This record gives sequence, C-alpha cells and structure tokens, in this order.
Amino acid sequence: MRTERLADDAWALLAGGRRAGLGLAGAPGAGKSTLARALVEALRAPHVAGAAAYVPLDGFHLAGAQLDRLGLRDRKGSEPSFDAAGYAALLHRLVAEPGAEVYVPDFDRALDEPVAARHRVAPGTRLIVTEGNYLACDLPGWRTARELMAQVWYVDAPDAVRDARLMERHVGFGRTAAASRAWIDANDAPNAELVKASRERCERVVGGVEAGGVVEAEAGDGVEAGPGDVVVVSGPPGAGKTTVARLLAAESPLSVHLHTDDFWAFIARGAVAPYLPAAQRQNEVVVAVAAGAAARYAAGGYRVVLDGVVGPWFVDAYRAAARAAGVPLHYVVLRPDEPTTLARATARTGPDALTDPGPVRAMHREFADLGAYEPHALDTGGQPPDATTAAVRDAVAAGTYRLD
Repeated sequence: MRTERLADDAWALLAGGRRAGLGLAGAPGAGKSTLARALVEALRAPHVAGAAAYVPLDGFHLAGAQLDRLGLRDRKGSEPSFDAAGYAALLHRLVAEPGAEVYVPDFDRALDEPVAARHRVAPGTRLIVTEGNYLACDLPGWRTARELMAQVWYVDAPDAVRDARLMERHVGFGRTAAASRAWIDANDAPNAELVKASRERCERVVGGVEAGGVVEAEAGDGVEAGPGDVVVVSGPPGAGKTTVARLLAAESPLSVHLHTDDFWAFIARGAVAPYLPAAQRQNEVVVAVAAGAAARYAAGGYRVVLDGVVGPWFVDAYRAAARAAGVPLHYVVLRPDEPTTLARATARTGPDALTDPGPVRAMHREFADLGAYEPHALDTGGQPPDATTAAVRDAVAAGTYRLD
C-alpha cells in the first residue's frame, strides 16, 4: 500500500473538524520516525505545508544529569528514562490550543541529549503526527497521553530487521560493534519486549521500513513508487558531508546514500589523486558515472542523497543526468570556516582519508566563492550534525536548493 494511502487514512481522523493527533508506537528500530516524517511529507502535497506536524517523543528523554541522579544512565531509552507527564502536557496543549504556536523538543544524537524547540507546530496545523516507543503502554503518564490521541498505530518490523538497524545506528554514532551489541542486548531488547505488549492497545498495525526501504501500510502490502529526487551534499573535506548525508537518507522511507569517494575507489589500477591537475579526465568520467547512478536510482522512486566534493565545475554533469531522468535535483554546499574544516579533516583516521593540510586548504578556497551557486551555501561552523541535517531537510522541502 502506498504511503499516500496511509496519509489519507490519517487525514480522515479529522472528520470532526478539530485538530487531531495520530500516534505511532513500536519497538526500537521499527521505523516510527521514518514513517511519521513520510506521512507529514505526504500530507503536504494534497493539502498545505502546515497541514501536519511532526512531534517526536524523543525530546522528552531525561537529560544525562537526571539519569545520573536517578541511576538510569545505563538504561537510557527505557520507559522510566522519559518524562511521560511532560509529554502528555505537550499533547494536551496541542489539542487544547490549536491557534497557538508551539515549540517541540527533540533528541540530538550527536550531543546525546534532548534539545529544546527543535520543531515547531504552527497555528492552524490540523494533524499532529507523534511517535515514540511507549505511546500505547498501559502505564502511568502514558495512559494520559494515549487519551489525547485520536488513534495509535503500531509500527511493526521483524526483530532481525530492527536489530540490524539498531546496530547500524549505535555504530554510526561512535560505539564499537561490541559495545553496540551489549547495549542492544541489555537495553534495547528489554525495552522492545515492553513495547510489544502494548500492540493490542493500538487501533491498527502497520509496517515500518523493510530492509529494501519500502514503507508498507499493512503486513504484506506493497508500494507503488513515483519518481524520487537527488540531493547533492557538497563541500570541502571535513565539512561533515557524509554524516549529514547518512542522517538525511535515514529519514526517507525510500532512500539511497551514495558516497562519491567510493566511485573513485572502484578504479583498480591507474587511479590519480582527484585533487591533482592530471586527474581532470579521470574525474570527469567518475562524476558522469556517479551522476548517472544517482539519477537512475531517483527515477526508480528513491530519494538519493549523494555526498562528495562536488564543486560548481561538476554541477552541469548532475544537471544533465537529472534532466535526462526527469527527476528534481537539489544542490547544497556545507561550508564551515577554514579552521573548522582543517581541524576536522586532519583529525580523520580512515585509511584513505585526506588529511594533508595543503590540499584541504586549497579545496576550501575553491568553495569560498561559488559564484551563481552562492545561495546554495550553508554555514555549518559550530553546528552539530543533527542541526545541519534539519536545516538541509527544511531547505530542500522548501525548494531553496533546487536546480532547474
């Protein structure tokens, strides 16, 4: 079933004419936030930009200082490590004050702390789509929150799929594989069992994001995908391109993350360092291949987030490929200041990481003046990855970085 059909069912909750809340519950790694964002995005097209708003439970994680005080540091993410009463109070305000502007907290995984006012519910927003592990639990605080939602849908996914996602998530944010495995077994797994017990309290069971990236409406139903788009995340070495691209791709129900460095690594013999003058012809070939792959994935219905050192001199190749495939193309340049770029690049430890200060400085200077593409630059100095991802996501949704 298409995401749009789920969105239509969600919109039908407004039959009474008043603002309504839809809750998405489910075990860790089921795909709740991905589905919630997809529903909000799907509702914008047939209605208006402010038709629906995303409200995550994760903003009500207790801060580290409170976890230490309560002895819950090793149980972060468990049911008692959330402010259920605070979450219920926010839902009550959203339901009772539909004409008010309301700011909503979120959890910043880079900081590993909750942050205030990450999201905004505009006055007049019709549908609130909220998601979190414990929304349907028959426990104090959660029962109150449950009564404030028109319906709660249970987002289901096989345990093996959830486990793989959780492992990728924890490793991606700095834990070793061994530490990630220990955390999943000691913390995420028991949390999941508690959440699974709430399934029967939900009005509907829907599928999350399957291994192939497809959002299902009901177990076994498929999805018809229209054209996707290509988001090129560029900038000098150390700008944070790969981290932001990975986070951005993780938010879409159908997505591909292309890391352009991999396309240069595919050259088995005769490779030339891409920043050398002698590499021009090689670089043109590699860029054409990467642009073609991105456009073809997008034509198949995927949101393609491609990261790499894509300066204005290479943009035409991506424009041509996107135009030929009939898919939208967005181009954003992450541009922190030179000291930040240099510090990040030289601190990298990967086997093929460019850490030589000379080329890093030279490439930063090449992005200093983008000419006609200057409106596509985003200053990310001192900005954590989650905040940069949010800024890019919102700008792409608004068409700020779209190339015609």
